[in-house]
Amino acid sequence: MAISKGKTFTANEQVTNAKLHQLVDDATIDAGAVGSSQLASGAVTNAKVSDTAGIALSKIATTFGALVGGGASNVSEEVTVGSTLSLTSSELNIAATGITSGYLADGAVVADKLYSTLDLSSKTLTLPSGAVSASNLDQDFINDVSDASIAAADYIVFGDFSAAGVLKRATLNEILALGKLTASSTASVTGYGQILSEAHGLGSTPTRLRCVLVCTDAGGDAGYAQSDEIDINGVATDNQEAICTYGADDTYVFASFGNNAASGGADVRHKTSTTDTSITRSKWALKMYYGL
Repeated sequence: MAISKGKTFTANEQVTNAKLHQLVDDATIDAGAVGSSQLASGAVTNAKVSDTAGIALSKIATTFGALVGGGASNVSEEVTVGSTLSLTSSELNIAATGITSGYLADGAVVADKLYSTLDLSSKTLTLPSGAVSASNLDQDFINDVSDASIAAADYIVFGDFSAAGVLKRATLNEILALGKLTASSTASVTGYGQILSEAHGLGSTPTRLRCVLVCTDAGGDAGYAQSDEIDINGVATDNQEAICTYGADDTYVFASFGNNAASGGADVRHKTSTTDTSITRSKWALKMYYGL
């Protein structure tokens, strides 16, 4: 370590007490003369570092993946980068999937922040009550109303969307019923004359009618099993005449059965052959189907 003397004596110069004090008291350490070997461990405290020292980051040892910033009591310290951020040698990035809902302020995701094509097939969207009106619906949105499940007091938009109409559940049920026929109760055919007269409740005369004989006997008859049905037009008298007349008005469906023979007197084709076979009328009942 180099020290500059405070006093330099010339040849033959008289040494005095004052000059000796000057030699020592005015001595200085040369610039750059203090190296690491001259410094005691821990000698350079925070107070020894100038506020304007401008220490370069290259002089500060850090851990890769950590940031140096202001910590408690304004003391610089390392801050470890969590999973939300990704730190490379040159930049700090947000990690993939790093932004979770907890980081988003309510209402922050406005319409233009959404991607143009979102796959929400596995998600559930809940709309406010009343948010969807008739004008918001595509007229082809109902693919198969026969599978519609409508609760009491529910509404469904239907039909002409140029002038949106709303049908109550009862009206929709009427529409669904257009493709179905209602079955009447059964009537014994052991008698003759008008054997069936039943209120249909349709409000107008049915446009579709069907009349059948139903086998009611557990042992069957004429090759037919219990619950088999024969269209009445396939049943004739022994004289091959029509055996039944049926019809409807705006209130009732009705049927009259001919030939007063309590057994026999009604022929059908055997179920498994072409043979004309007389049925046992006590084993059969008459039933009608009707609809608008």
